[in-house]
Amino acid sequence: LDFNTDIEKATTTATTERTATTEENSKGMKKETQLGLTATKENDFANWYTQAITLSEMIDYSDISGCYILRPWSYFIWENIQKWFDEQIKELGVSNTYFPLFVSSRALNTEKEHVEGFAPEVAWVTKSGQ
Repeated sequence: LDFNTDIEKATTTATTERTATTEENSKGMKKETQLGLTATKENDFANWYTQAITLSEMIDYSDISGCYILRPWSYFIWENIQKWFDEQIKELGVSNTYFPLFVSSRALNTEKEHVEGFAPEVAWVTKSGQ
């Protein structure tokens, strides 16, 4: 798979197209409607990427920090990446491994001590079972 060709073509096309249109409302006042990206990949990658994945409706934000909703188009891409990677790694004789979703408070606090500015935002599981 070569995504570079498509990315180059898409970014060239995007920069030549209009990003906004002017409409008149019922009072005759003009307003601008955003139709595309306003940030450029070269000058503001973080903002460009955020606009690209949200305006294309690939993801939605949830009310939990760091948790995103993968919409059908992005999940389709994710499944294809997994399929491709799984085939590649199995050709090397590597077996898949599953790691736990939960992290202990001890491990999280260790990370807090090692990474400057690390502020864990977590939902603590305080009870399990009946």
